[in-house]
Amino acid sequence: MRRGFGGEHQMLRRDVKQKKQKKSAADVLRTLAEKAKSQLQDLGPVGLTQLLHACARLPPLRKHGMVEGILERAHDKLDTFPAQSLSLLVHACARMQQKDVPLLTKAAKCIAPLLPEFTAQALAMTAYSFAKIEVRSEILFYLLAEQIIQKMPLFSGQGVGLALQAYGKLQIDNKKLVQACRKHVRALSDELTLWEVDAIEQGFEKLNALGPRNLSPTESSERKIWARWQRLRDVP
Repeated sequence: MRRGFGGEHQMLRRDVKQKKQKKSAADVLRTLAEKAKSQLQDLGPVGLTQLLHACARLPPLRKHGMVEGILERAHDKLDTFPAQSLSLLVHACARMQQKDVPLLTKAAKCIAPLLPEFTAQALAMTAYSFAKIEVRSEILFYLLAEQIIQKMPLFSGQGVGLALQAYGKLQIDNKKLVQACRKHVRALSDELTLWEVDAIEQGFEKLNALGPRNLSPTESSERKIWARWQRLRDVP
């Protein structure tokens, strides 16, 4: 009985300690958020996007009007944002499902002339982020496609999947982009992970760029994976 009581006592002490630690962490985050919010006017593009990215990763930072304050300040300074900061801004908004249409529309206009400075990864993430929050700009996605095609040899399987899913979600059928992705997928097919196969296949399917699967429900998982791999390699 004594050992049982001692065990319960230890568990109780551990629970109290964990609650104190959580409360302490929450207090620290709240203090940091309040301090950062008071200094938003002094932050430039890099500082604003880094803080917004931190909010996207740490939900407690989103309280007390922090995100709204950052986006308001970003809107005023958007014309001065470099390419990387613009990409991070859109990605963070998508991650938090912040569909600030005026801000994102302005961001699209600012991004367009800077697209040649974007890396392959930034191009894919920018397209995917705009699509995730369903902000559609025909001009931007046309220019994005041009840059993606030009830098296609630098794309990983993940990048191809993100780009295809973005265009598929918004139903933007850019045939040159689809053809470039098909060609690159053939070159990457032996290196693709299962996650990448899933993403690429889903993107092609959303754009109606693949034929039927023709897989039997009774086939083994290994055979199904191999068949899907071949399906990507054999796209016309």
